[in-house]
Amino acid sequence: MKKLSRKKPKSWERNLLTLAVASCFTTEAAIAASPVLPNGPTVINGQVFFNYNGNLLQITNTPGAIINWQGFSIGASEITRFIQQSASSTVLNRVAAGNPSVILGALQSQLANGATGGRVYLINPSGVVFGAGAQINTGGLVVSTLGLSDADFKAGRDRFTEVQGAGGITNQGKITTPTGGSIYLIAPNIANSGIIRSDGGEIILAAGKSVELVSSSSPDIRVTITAPDNQVVNLGQIIAQGGKVGIYGGLIKQAGVVNANTAVRGENGKIVFKATKDVTLEAGSTTTASGPTAGTISIQSETGKAVVAGTVEANAAQGTGGTVAMAAPQGVTVESTGTIAANGIEGGSVSLSSTAGSVAVAGTVTANAATGRAGEVALTAATSASLASTGQVSASGGQGNGSVSIKGSESVTLDAGSKAVASGTTGGTVAVQADQGTVVAQATIDATGTDGAGGNVQIAARSDITLDDASRILAGGRSGGIVKIQSSEGTLLASGLIDGQGNDGPGGQVWLLAPRVGLVRETVVNASGTTGGGTVLVGGDYQGKNPEVQNAWRTYVGPDAVIRADAIQNGDGGKVIVWSDDTTRFYGSITTRGGAQSGNGGFVETSGHNFLDIRGSVNTLASNGTAGMWLLDPADINIQSGAGTFTALTDVDQFADPNIAGNTIDVALINGAGSNVCCKSRMTLISVSP
Repeated sequence: MKKLSRKKPKSWERNLLTLAVASCFTTEAAIAASPVLPNGPTVINGQVFFNYNGNLLQITNTPGAIINWQGFSIGASEITRFIQQSASSTVLNRVAAGNPSVILGALQSQLANGATGGRVYLINPSGVVFGAGAQINTGGLVVSTLGLSDADFKAGRDRFTEVQGAGGITNQGKITTPTGGSIYLIAPNIANSGIIRSDGGEIILAAGKSVELVSSSSPDIRVTITAPDNQVVNLGQIIAQGGKVGIYGGLIKQAGVVNANTAVRGENGKIVFKATKDVTLEAGSTTTASGPTAGTISIQSETGKAVVAGTVEANAAQGTGGTVAMAAPQGVTVESTGTIAANGIEGGSVSLSSTAGSVAVAGTVTANAATGRAGEVALTAATSASLASTGQVSASGGQGNGSVSIKGSESVTLDAGSKAVASGTTGGTVAVQADQGTVVAQATIDATGTDGAGGNVQIAARSDITLDDASRILAGGRSGGIVKIQSSEGTLLASGLIDGQGNDGPGGQVWLLAPRVGLVRETVVNASGTTGGGTVLVGGDYQGKNPEVQNAWRTYVGPDAVIRADAIQNGDGGKVIVWSDDTTRFYGSITTRGGAQSGNGGFVETSGHNFLDIRGSVNTLASNGTAGMWLLDPADINIQSGAGTFTALTDVDQFADPNIAGNTIDVALINGAGSNVCCKSRMTLISVSP
């Protein structure tokens, strides 16, 4: 064994190196004056041969060699090269405390035949800086400022222990390994503004006081970190095409490029961000695991928040879109500049969840399909879930059948201009749910089937549901879809458009259910169909007798509200029920007309079990068939000329107590009805010819 040493660097050089590591973002110009190769080696394990030749230090080592150095830095024009026996060979370089490492030149690891190979460990508690001109090319690289014992190294255990005052790692250069290699940077704080690349391999940046790599198969379970205030900052490029990237720390800031894209069908890249506190993907950043087939991206905070303001993509050009999962207990946010996509020939999966906070989307979240089945998008919040005016979530395209779910336990808010879309050849499903609170929607909720059956829109809340004027609920298709909007304990106020039309078939179903149901202002509910009218239930089903359908206590249909369940060309008109167990006020218009070419008129019921105030119009006529039926069914009813001169209630006080005694309806309204009229109360049948 041959051991050589070089003259120690001057004191000003050592001070400059310390300053370089401490600054974390040192410029190359500031540290270019440190031409010093690794020096002062002591071999602890194995056989090692050192050959200094000008600016080149060549080190030949047996597998598992351990070297303690007085200093390990490489100047801008210098090369340090390890010659190892095989690709699985390793060498541990440990640097004495107080001498930070500044790498400005080349660090290499080669096999005897000249191929890149062998793993190099560099352990320096005082910190490590790879300058802007650094070129690192090894079979594998492990750099840490934490402790790694000789015993653990010999046993193949990557267990890094706490070192008081441990420095950070900064990379401004280029760190690469051959295909399938691995790069691990482990320190209390890590900053990358250079390039880190290991195609088909594995890159891990772990910021913590102690780190253990406990598995070699899956980066999302391989790191145990104690890192309450440690952080990883990426301003550069981290590339592992077809491989795995794992970034772990107390805080993670991604402002650069993280790329696990694939070039070959069948390969699936994987990216994991896991923070003890906050994860932030800043505007302009790109995080991608796309390719012919897509990979997976996981963004997790254990105790804090997760924010995406950049681009996150797991798209597939030839297969199913990938999986993007984002979770943080204190809140998940997609800002207006943020984009999350898991698109493909078939749509992939995107989930945003918070176990103690909110989920807010102001950007774009998609799991769309080009030609196949659309994917899934799920927003799940412990408090509020919201779409801002610029927010869009979509599982659309292709064959359709996509799924969008927006759940906030306390509230869901969908602002005007926002969209939740699960359309396609066949309509998909959009579910909006507030288990313990309210839903307010001014958005477009679209489950349209463009060339097949309409979709399914479900809106549910424990408390109030408000569909404001700008809201558009779309579930139409060649045959009509299903819209079910239900509050278990509150008030449902609907305005805007609710559409379950069948454009080339029968109309769909619309259920509007709550203890108090109001159709206010210029509401349009349309369940018409080309070959037959659909069904609209407002406040209950026929005579309130269907145990599967929740009955309202009070129901209101305003004077500008319109409900349609017509047969457009052929077939019978549909069914419309407006019911309440107590008081119903019907001031709007309802049509269930038969088809223009053939078919009979449909059925309408406007009933209040105790009180009924009717000022609206009903049309169940049929151009080429029999007129339908309009049922009035309060407890008792009086029909007389001049009745109903009391003031009708407005949209503001629509659920107030009745302001007259008994149920009195003007005979002119009955005589003018476009329907046969029936009263199943303490009143005989009245048949009025249209």
